[in-house]
Amino acid sequence: MGDAFASGGSSGYDHKKMGITSRGAWESVKRHFRELNISMDAPFTVAGVGDMSGDVFGNGMLLSKNIQLVAAFNHAHIFIDPTPNVEKSYQERQRLFNMPRTGWNDYNVDCISEGGGVYSRKEKLISLSEKAVTHLGLQKSDWAPQDLIKEILKLPVDLLWFGGIGTYIKDASERHGEVADHANDLLRIDGNQINARVIGEGANLGLTQKGRVACAQSGVRLNRDAVDNAGGVHCSDYEVNIKILFQDVMKKKGVSLEERNTILKDMTEDVARLVLRSNADQSLAISLEMAKGQEDLTSYVNVIRLLEKNHFMKRADEFLPTDDQFEQMIEKGQLLTRPEIAVLMSYIKLYLKERLLQFPLESLEGWQDVLLSYFPEKLQTLYSDVILCHPLRHEIVVTELGNRAVNQLGMGVAYEVFLDTKENMGTAFSLYLSLSKCFSTDTFVRHIGEADNDCQKYLATFLRSFVKKCMKEKINSVSKNGSKSCSLYKSYLNDFCEEYRKKEASNWQKIEPFLRYF
Repeated sequence: MGDAFASGGSSGYDHKKMGITSRGAWESVKRHFRELNISMDAPFTVAGVGDMSGDVFGNGMLLSKNIQLVAAFNHAHIFIDPTPNVEKSYQERQRLFNMPRTGWNDYNVDCISEGGGVYSRKEKLISLSEKAVTHLGLQKSDWAPQDLIKEILKLPVDLLWFGGIGTYIKDASERHGEVADHANDLLRIDGNQINARVIGEGANLGLTQKGRVACAQSGVRLNRDAVDNAGGVHCSDYEVNIKILFQDVMKKKGVSLEERNTILKDMTEDVARLVLRSNADQSLAISLEMAKGQEDLTSYVNVIRLLEKNHFMKRADEFLPTDDQFEQMIEKGQLLTRPEIAVLMSYIKLYLKERLLQFPLESLEGWQDVLLSYFPEKLQTLYSDVILCHPLRHEIVVTELGNRAVNQLGMGVAYEVFLDTKENMGTAFSLYLSLSKCFSTDTFVRHIGEADNDCQKYLATFLRSFVKKCMKEKINSVSKNGSKSCSLYKSYLNDFCEEYRKKEASNWQKIEPFLRYF
């Protein structure tokens, strides 16, 4: 297969140059900020773990010129900038990022605001200025380095950005020994001590899963590392799949290795856009699950039971509630947190993929469109015939289908129409594909993501109710006649809207303007 399984390198996609991992995590941050009404067009405060030489921290801290990085630390130094000048500090971070192997000790002190500084973690005691103490909201001036780092993690900033190595947040019920990161035992704090409004997990394992849940229960907005920093993995997947494609392109179309490499390079930002869209869709999907509130709690119980029955997951290993705990949550009006939803969502997607692989690809009507749309438009234009013969076409299609279905319909509806049904799953997905194509559900869901927070729930409920009703009833004439014409679906939609308008009269004015995207 040549270099098809060699991600990166001279003829591949350099993740640090693309900044793809941090840009992917930034899509989650943008989603959080949008829903919290925090503007990225004005300065916002950030504290972080890492330094400017790192891929994820460095690239991340250059994604906005409005970042006010008030504090950060790496393995050697602590950086404090109480009232950053956004322009000067951005330029200095850019300078450090462009230099090899830099640390916070290389930061130009003339670019640090009054009262700030860079301090070695080897010092027995760090004495901060009165201005730093005041602006950071600290209780005293003198700190042991490890205690000052704990205070940085607790700062009431807009964003706490993880871009370095280590696990720094756990749940109060967890012992440090359970975290398996002994090097940072003296720095670690509990999730209920976090005061940041948003956490961005550009790095892996910055928090334990129970620590994430504790943060979320304390009002912090976050997902989980496997969601936020998935951009790097997605980018590698794209590179591998594109290089596998080119093995056949080079044989069948006479394309040389040099020509292939040129095309790969030219498509760098096209691939990045596809990766970032996936990250944005995933974060939005979690938000739409949260918007549904308690309505889907019973569905989550059913999903978990199904996964456990088929030995696909053990809820205890993922710190998900027991059935009894779910009952208590329903009684108390409590919800699953974003990190818990993220875990469960990943499992149902994987389960759908595994089940779909049992069906012949040809049984999934419309699979060709799914496969083609996975690849950059340039490849679709040049080599669509070769794409349709891709050696991994089955795996790519079912992965895309599982992701789309859960992201758009939510876990509850996906469970009902694909898993809790006597209908053949291949048939159900074929019908979903037909509906999705007719109504451009991809586009509609992204417009939901741009709506006000107040509207998102009603729009998502409308879409999911329509698709569920459509698929549950299987549209009698479709089942009888085998027809899947778009005109038939449109007629069905008109009847559905009439019924829905009467049932949801008070909210219809929020829904109706968006129907033009449907």
